[in-house]
Amino acid sequence: MKADSFLQFVNDSKKVSEKKRDKLYDDITAEAVAWSVSIVDEKEIDEINILNATKKAVTAAIQNLDVKPEIILVDALKDIDTLEIPYKSIVKGDEKIYSIACASIVAKVTRDRMMR
Repeated sequence: MKADSFLQFVNDSKKVSEKKRDKLYDDITAEAVAWSVSIVDEKEIDEINILNATKKAVTAAIQNLDVKPEIILVDALKDIDTLEIPYKSIVKGDEKIYSIACASIVAKVTRDRMMR
């Protein structure tokens, strides 16, 4: 997110209504310096498990960014390949860190739209 970004109602995606998440998705993706989503399908999740699938998706999302971040903040995830970019794992990061909350919203809305 841009350094001065502050969208009202950004919070852990589980604590934001579906209607607000949909609106925030548009605002977040418009304001973000860069953003990327990566999908791991259910067959691969079954093969490598949800934790390894999450790690794989994080690496792929980083790889697809148009702008290389200085640091990557993740919600309670360790031992991930961040392509030599430093990262910090933060427990309950989606409740504490604005950019992680934004990522949580983008991820949940993407998943919900795919499910529909």
